[in-house]
Amino acid sequence: MAVFGQETPERYLILRDRLAGDQDQKLVPIWDDTVLNIGRHPQSNPRIGDGYNTSVSRKHCEVYVVVYDEFSSNVYVRDRNTRNGTFVNGVRIGIGSGVSPSHLLQDGDVVEIHPNWSMTFHDKKDFKSNSLTETQDKECKLFQQKYTISQRCLGQGAEGAVYLASEVETGRQVVCKVVDLSRFKGKDAAESIRRKLQEADVLRQLHHPNILRYVDAIVSPHSLHVDTARKYTFTELATGGDLWSLLYQRPLVSEFDARVIIRQLVQALDFIHKKGVIHRDLKPENILLAYSPNVTCHRILLSDFGACAVPRRSRMLTHAGTANYQAPEIQHKSEPHTASVDMWSLGIVTLTLITHGMDVSLKGMDRLTQEEIQQFLRDEALQPGYFSQHCEDFITRCLQTRSSSRMTAAEARRHKWLCRPARHLEHFRELERIARSNWTACHKVRPMPLQLPDVTDEKFVPSEEHRIKAWPKEVEEDSQFFDKSARPDGGVDNASLSPQNNNAADKSSWDPKRSSSADRKKSSTIPRVPSSEKHSERAVVDKRGVIIEQLKRANVKFLPEIPTGQAAQSSISSSDGRQKRQRRQ
Repeated sequence: MAVFGQETPERYLILRDRLAGDQDQKLVPIWDDTVLNIGRHPQSNPRIGDGYNTSVSRKHCEVYVVVYDEFSSNVYVRDRNTRNGTFVNGVRIGIGSGVSPSHLLQDGDVVEIHPNWSMTFHDKKDFKSNSLTETQDKECKLFQQKYTISQRCLGQGAEGAVYLASEVETGRQVVCKVVDLSRFKGKDAAESIRRKLQEADVLRQLHHPNILRYVDAIVSPHSLHVDTARKYTFTELATGGDLWSLLYQRPLVSEFDARVIIRQLVQALDFIHKKGVIHRDLKPENILLAYSPNVTCHRILLSDFGACAVPRRSRMLTHAGTANYQAPEIQHKSEPHTASVDMWSLGIVTLTLITHGMDVSLKGMDRLTQEEIQQFLRDEALQPGYFSQHCEDFITRCLQTRSSSRMTAAEARRHKWLCRPARHLEHFRELERIARSNWTACHKVRPMPLQLPDVTDEKFVPSEEHRIKAWPKEVEEDSQFFDKSARPDGGVDNASLSPQNNNAADKSSWDPKRSSSADRKKSSTIPRVPSSEKHSERAVVDKRGVIIEQLKRANVKFLPEIPTGQAAQSSISSSDGRQKRQRRQ
């Protein structure tokens, strides 16, 4: 067996050529800072096949590592849009045109390029393992025909754990967030539980290319009391890591690359703000990359809506967010929080990107006066000659101590830093078109969380009738939070992604022909008023089942429907140009 390198690696592939037999095996090490480009190209590492072997593409697949910190990293394999395909444990990955997501490898996985090549992945590193409890294991068996949850723990917090899971029918990897609602105690328990259920309800209706896609949710009440419930939330697996992992592997981030990232983040914020949703916890850990960090066209995903808020008719004064990214008003309980809190965080995230690798500390900026902020930006963070004037203006308009003085997400989308010069705008559009090529618009939403029986009840005997067989499909339904006319696909028209569409960035992609003028006038001027029994509280109880009844017993108040005003006009602009992105050297 040939070994590339002198060190014994903790992670490696055993490469086999079935035609050559067992005598031709190679050990290919996997290092954190090295990408394995596998194919028959002369510069491939490792190179397999030859110029006459059409089953292997010149650039067939890549194996890469996403490093989160010195103790945590994941290894992924990505098919590079090949005709023959790449298979992991017999399941083809990366089906479809354009940039495809990757597959998270686990010890013992077999990567195949049919018909002759196989690569067995070995991992000697200890990964986070958090076994499911006996009760959780029983619950998972009730939906095992749809999803399987592995013991691979991707993260753990005070409220629960995040596991790697897979969809049985397709083999697609997803993320399962298991929240133990019984951990919420005290006088705020009911409110905390309501927030967790709201997170699933909000996320299932935020269908946008720059928001982590909701897949499903399941709730399991263990008794008649709400404080013994558990929630399983399934979302897509972002295989490019988060913004911190990207910075970890890059010594610097160019201003142009920062603009590519911030543009998409602004589009996501503009979308949720027009829906009446405030994220309130915008930070690098919650900004994910859908694809490999090595691709030239990232698709940025906004995630973790656990601290989000759908404003009530009263002012929103709760404490949320993460230190260093919080707006100044978060510290003052008397001042209401609006969507502008996200714009402050956006300014800090932008500074974090462009000053990466520089000796600049961003701690405590929320405690500075406006004059001190201006001096800090001028003398330390944004020194003359390093960044463009548009960049300085963008950050300055975000970092205003007075919340009413900050620009909105809609204004940020039109800011010259993200839209000028014209040749850059054309390039941005092309990158976004490629990044979204595997994203599909959907005009329907997933149903509310499914209810599982109480598996801890002594009278419960598991049987076939308890297993979830007929999984509900996407449905057209009225939202508890959003105006019905607000499109669940994020205002992204398929036409706007086509090469023929070259509208200006400032123009909305909302198509007025989709609704009558009367409907448009009504949706933009009159708050949504329930007009039939299906909007009543009883109908909501029927639709959502046991857990809602339990919340009522706990005296949990539901958020009222909010007038969305111009929500029907929410959209993002996207059209493409023809230039190819120049990779930063």
